[in-house]
Amino acid sequence: MLKSSTLYLRAASPLALALGAALLAPMAQAQEAPTQEAAEVEEIVVTGIRGALASALNEKRRSNTIVDVINAEDIADFPDANLAESLQRIPGVSIDRENGEGNSISVRGLGGDFTRVRLNGLETLSTSGASNADGALRRDRGFQFNTFASELFNSLKVQKSADAVTDEGSLGATVDLISGRPFDFSEHRLALTLQDAYYENGGSHNPRIAALASDRWESKIGEFGLLGSVAYNERKQSIDSYTRGVGSSDYTYRGATFNNVGANAAGDHQGFALPIGTNPATALPRVTNPEALGYLIGSDPEAYALINGGGTRGSLVRIPALSTLNHREVEQERLGVTLSGQWRPTPNTTVNFDNLYSEMTQVSTNYQIGPVGLNRNNTNGNRTLTAFSYQTFPTASAANNSYANRRGAYANCTTQAATEFRDPIDCGQSLYGNTPIFTTAPGATNQNLPAGAGSFNPNNLDVYDYYNQPGSVGYVPHPDFLAMRGAFIGRPSVRLIDAGLSETGANADYLVLGNVDMRSAVDQGGYTTEFRQNSINIEHDFSDRFAMSLLVGDSESSNVNTGLLADFIRLDSGQGVEGNDYFVYDESGGGEMPFMDFGFDVANPDNWNFVKGYSALRHYRTITENGYQTAKVDFRWDYNDNVTLRFGVGKRKFDFYYTRYERLIGDTMNPSLLEGVNTGLADATTVADMGQVVDWGDGLDVPDGMPTSFFVPNLQAFQNRFGFDCDCINEWGDWRLSDLRNGGVNTFWVDEESLSYYGQMDFNLPLFMGDLRGNAGIRRAETSVESRGRSPSGRPVQNDNEYNDTLPSLNLAWEVTDKLILRFAAAKVMARPQMMALQPGVTSFTVPVGVAGAPAEFDGSNASITLGNTKLKPFRATNLDFNVEWYFARDALLSFAFFNKEIESFPQVVLREGRLSELFDAEQIANLRAAYDGLVDQASDSRRAYIDADSAFQVRQYNDAPGGSLSGFEIAYQQNMTFLPSPFDNLGVLANYTKIESELEYILDPARNLTGTAPFLGASPEAFNATVFYEDDTWSARVSAAYRAGYQTTYPLASGGCDPGQCDSPLINDFIGSEETLNVDAAFTYKVTDNVTITAEALNLTNQTDTRWAYQADPVIQNYASTGRQYFVGARFTF
Repeated sequence: MLKSSTLYLRAASPLALALGAALLAPMAQAQEAPTQEAAEVEEIVVTGIRGALASALNEKRRSNTIVDVINAEDIADFPDANLAESLQRIPGVSIDRENGEGNSISVRGLGGDFTRVRLNGLETLSTSGASNADGALRRDRGFQFNTFASELFNSLKVQKSADAVTDEGSLGATVDLISGRPFDFSEHRLALTLQDAYYENGGSHNPRIAALASDRWESKIGEFGLLGSVAYNERKQSIDSYTRGVGSSDYTYRGATFNNVGANAAGDHQGFALPIGTNPATALPRVTNPEALGYLIGSDPEAYALINGGGTRGSLVRIPALSTLNHREVEQERLGVTLSGQWRPTPNTTVNFDNLYSEMTQVSTNYQIGPVGLNRNNTNGNRTLTAFSYQTFPTASAANNSYANRRGAYANCTTQAATEFRDPIDCGQSLYGNTPIFTTAPGATNQNLPAGAGSFNPNNLDVYDYYNQPGSVGYVPHPDFLAMRGAFIGRPSVRLIDAGLSETGANADYLVLGNVDMRSAVDQGGYTTEFRQNSINIEHDFSDRFAMSLLVGDSESSNVNTGLLADFIRLDSGQGVEGNDYFVYDESGGGEMPFMDFGFDVANPDNWNFVKGYSALRHYRTITENGYQTAKVDFRWDYNDNVTLRFGVGKRKFDFYYTRYERLIGDTMNPSLLEGVNTGLADATTVADMGQVVDWGDGLDVPDGMPTSFFVPNLQAFQNRFGFDCDCINEWGDWRLSDLRNGGVNTFWVDEESLSYYGQMDFNLPLFMGDLRGNAGIRRAETSVESRGRSPSGRPVQNDNEYNDTLPSLNLAWEVTDKLILRFAAAKVMARPQMMALQPGVTSFTVPVGVAGAPAEFDGSNASITLGNTKLKPFRATNLDFNVEWYFARDALLSFAFFNKEIESFPQVVLREGRLSELFDAEQIANLRAAYDGLVDQASDSRRAYIDADSAFQVRQYNDAPGGSLSGFEIAYQQNMTFLPSPFDNLGVLANYTKIESELEYILDPARNLTGTAPFLGASPEAFNATVFYEDDTWSARVSAAYRAGYQTTYPLASGGCDPGQCDSPLINDFIGSEETLNVDAAFTYKVTDNVTITAEALNLTNQTDTRWAYQADPVIQNYASTGRQYFVGARFTF
């Protein structure tokens, strides 16, 4: 539901904005119009809000291209604590926030992949890490604006129209970040800023410090200048949220058929446990284990019929399979340093040295609880009644009822020898010898146990042995010696007690469930990003009419990212009794989030356990490195007073490297809290000793009756207990990290080189009315890409690509009068694909396991292969812009801008079904098969058989998709209210409105030649920004509001190779989107003396939450999070 404040802002239509400015303009006509300055002027130092706005407006006015500028209000005093927060004041710019801080931008609907960011003229790549332990790499060409402190910069420039002089690589805009230089100041300057930052969510106080020193002096060899600045801040806050993972897991049928049963699955039920009264002989003919039947039958018949539509298969009703409550604690440290030197040996020559260093460390610890059992299916598939599985134990043949098959029904450790392409796995042999602790399996009629298999570590037994060997500390008596196996089943054993559907019937908006596995987890992602840049810029005037600028520089960005995870489990929760009641999910009442009742005290540690074979311990480390080198030279020749010729050439090289280290043993193959005690390795430990209680709900509108705290694992306790983050072998197990999982496909290099050259004519010609100025030019860009990596067998692979672009551009500015400028711009533009998309080969390879060494049968998603695509084309588009700028009074502007972008192509991830023989030649297939060479277990036999049969795979790959169009308009108004009576003459206003319409054609299913149209992702159809400020000689204040209409973020919601209901990974032709937002910020300064100023700033005064939805026709809440308000109070000293 829209908040009243948001409705009010939406009522401020672009027409109202234009009319309001038009009414005010005549009152200001008496103001002196600014005189037109020359095209090339010295940088001027400005102070205060009015001065900063005036200088920015002057730069915009005199530019031949369409630009917007933000300048510092004073030395080391950028308008906002975050660069992205400042940029959103510019028409057409919207920002995305992470942890409540501006992180990335979109310009006129085009996000970071389409926007180039330059730092002192050099393209800037920054790398950020993941905030959780899944290790997903977040690396595109977009710039992360939270990498740098805003105090390090004195100007931001957004160039919205292209010209030949500007390096190619942007469809949306080129953003220039400009740090301070000593010649910017007429004399020596010193500045110091001290602030206390208070974060409402978490209640923490954090320091912000910035300092700058600059001086210039004359010498015998010319004038010198030196400037240094440093900025440091800490950030500690908490963020509470509700999230629901959406996608194929939402469908009732998905992931709930018996695993790997092949064609026999056609008769299996899908979804929840069957209704009470079901005849198992008819419904479950291949389940002969009475205990298993007890787990798989038990739902309320009426509720089951509602969700399944009267059948037992293919229900397309969506359920909340991955809903969680989250409490995230964020700790961040950021350090930035700049050093700039300038030397002017003669009046015609200036040499600039610029160095910048930034380091940001962030640790994000997410505590969460949720019903994990709704997304897990741990059944054992069977094709015949004599095959061994938990479901068919009574009818399994004597040969199949083996120690090896029983062990394989649980998580286990399989020894692996090291090869050139494979790292070793140690299951305890290196410390405890090669003799298994147990040599026979209770209940087995065939005691075969392959060499190297079994339990070797007395402190970390195989899961089967732990539960079923009478000598184990974890022994659970069971008549068939298959203890805990039924409790591990997951969704097929969840019982429907009651249910309700949304109005459309697409979503289950009310569920009462029994026998649900619950999970409490801590998921931590911590990273350090370092960035450094060095550049030398030489500017030389050979004469009054001929000049040169030479720029040579390089930069490096590295990110080391570490993830840790631990979880508690509560098996088969919800038995309908006091203290263990049913789980209730209720979204039928609307509101900001659904109501969730877990049915037990989630804050009581006695209700949780660290379950052997189910609870996970995860540790990974990723390393990402970016390098950039450039050298370019630009020449300017003033042919006469009206025509200037510009030409130049530049060469750039990007290099990108990524690798991932992780355990080769499964996350659930861990010691229990009981193990190691009887051997004297550890003291007796309870779950309460291993966790803590966290509060939840801060800043959220939480339904009454929901938990406000819950018990979660304590990472440090698990690290102390097991040392699972040691990257070593210890008494508990093999915790080593390897970059050779799946052969090391997650290690790759991309080298991209480009050579660009251009010619451009600038002109300034008198017309019958006013003057016409602008430029016309052409730029040629030649790009080559080389990509190297590893195949799933660890063998090297590589690929390359080349493409060329010719990019003409035209910018016209007709100064009809000294107050009115009409602008037109046209250009062909391009942006290069993401580095991640350019991987050279297979990046993921999953081959399913069949029964007893036989190949599995493809079910639509159990076999998958992900491919990079070095042959991708760049994004290409044709841009048109038309602007009207009316400078109706001094330091005042009313403007209208229309823009249109015809996008010819763009890379998109698509899924399809294919066979290896359709993708690779025989040698490449043999390379893939080699991933299982030397492995003698039945699973490897089955995988080799699957490859040899040329069975189908789900193929995931970036492909070149069709294009589309994006168009819109902007209205901007800016004015100082000096025409008002005192004291209101110190007021000023800035406001802008942006409207965007877009439509792109996306590939949905290439096999069926199926495409769909949707808006450009991340493009808000409407945005409105307004700032009202007051400034006199002593104090200043401003209030800013930024409104962004709801927009789509993901389409299709999930790629797939089939329609929903046909396979486990279907195509979901739907959207994920963000609801509208309204952020209100305020700032205040008071000048105590000429050298001391008190400052105060407040961000997110509306406590705007981040609310996202999924499924456009019948939406569900996908994310609801609060970062809270932020306050900054401090002082600035300048000398």
